[in-house]
Amino acid sequence: MVRKVNKRYKGLVLAALMGISLFTGGCGKSDGDGTDTAGEETTSEVSSEEATSEFDESSVVNTMTKKYKRGRADGNTYKNEFFSIGCVLDDQWKIYSDAEIDEINQFQEGAATDENVAAVLEQSYLLDMAAARYDGNANISIIVQNKGNVRITEDEFTKSGLGTATSVMEQSGYTDTDAEIGKVNFCGRERTVINIKAKTQDKDVYEKQLSMINGSYVIVITFRAFDEKDLDAAVKAFSILK
Repeated sequence: MVRKVNKRYKGLVLAALMGISLFTGGCGKSDGDGTDTAGEETTSEVSSEEATSEFDESSVVNTMTKKYKRGRADGNTYKNEFFSIGCVLDDQWKIYSDAEIDEINQFQEGAATDENVAAVLEQSYLLDMAAARYDGNANISIIVQNKGNVRITEDEFTKSGLGTATSVMEQSGYTDTDAEIGKVNFCGRERTVINIKAKTQDKDVYEKQLSMINGSYVIVITFRAFDEKDLDAAVKAFSILK
């Protein structure tokens, strides 16, 4: 058996996962072709500085048959070679270990192989990365899912999640939710993003959600913080793998 029947959430993981929106991508056309995507499989190191160069479209892995390889955490460094992104966070943050992510995803110890991950993604979604500040003021999460043969761009996919993002925030107890589509410089390229502002216990909370597509796989990256400066710093911690 690959996955456990029950899962146990730890306190900070709960905070990191609360209110994550999964986009449906339902507005695309089913097709066997690839889609707009960002990323290249590589084994290079992560740069701790924000990437500023224009994204090289020639480096895109644009295949519907390439199987997903999950991101990996090493201390406060995270690398996702499939999407060619990563981050280095300072000691104010905790990046959840591969073992902790496996537990949340209900994998038995040692069972989260690339083959098993790809098999699960045929039917469901998985958490790829979670991080939270020790003071509770910010968190990051990355969800991966398989969009199948739906032909859709990252821009369309992100925009399709606007209503869901608002609903999830409200269902999670947030009030005065205001969401809009905007742009953000992420990993060296301007991307479409959902910007959300809401309240919880009379405190403002800010969130950014964006997506990246590579072949048949999508990652949804969610940044949340009580301060816009902390939110922007979390976004800028990510860069293209070099």
